[in-house]
Amino acid sequence: MKRILIGSILGLAISVPTLSFGQGVVMFGNYSARPGYDTPVIWGFYHPSNVHAGDPFDAPGTVISLWAGTGVVTDSSLLVQIATTPLFNTVESGPGWYDMGVSQVGLGSAQIPASMWNGTQTMTFQVRAAGYLFGYFDGFSDLWQETPDTAGGSIDTISPNQMLNGPKVLVIGAPEPSAFAIAGLGLAAFGFFRSRK
Repeated sequence: MKRILIGSILGLAISVPTLSFGQGVVMFGNYSARPGYDTPVIWGFYHPSNVHAGDPFDAPGTVISLWAGTGVVTDSSLLVQIATTPLFNTVESGPGWYDMGVSQVGLGSAQIPASMWNGTQTMTFQVRAAGYLFGYFDGFSDLWQETPDTAGGSIDTISPNQMLNGPKVLVIGAPEPSAFAIAGLGLAAFGFFRSRK
């Protein structure tokens, strides 16, 4: 019995440092970001008729997510979602803002799983958005990389730091133009057949 108990305690003592080693944390948001990276979410080329490309984006219920991959990743389909936070407006700054700390989501920072980061690697990030406004919409930022704070970067194992190279500007596209084209064809067909009666 003593051997089993001592073995269990030693096993737990060995596994605890292993479980906590490597998990990283970073601040995730454009509202509290460093100057130059504190740009609101904006509309892109496809947008509703009452706004213009480059206008700050505002849609209740929009989910902003942070995606990450180990190393320098150039294919965004290889990234994994690690955090989400809502979009919000402020009286002073207007619409288009997200920040896990301000919104008090989770621990207020993005947690990089130990399975993705061993404490020494560069990480690739991308911000994405999804929601409904006149139909489904989504958007994404360019990819960027962050390095560990031990190498002069922003990823820490305990205390979240502001990202040094991001977040990049998040651009939202309205529903696909083909959705409007199909709706227009449907209305035209309806009008055509109605006029024949």
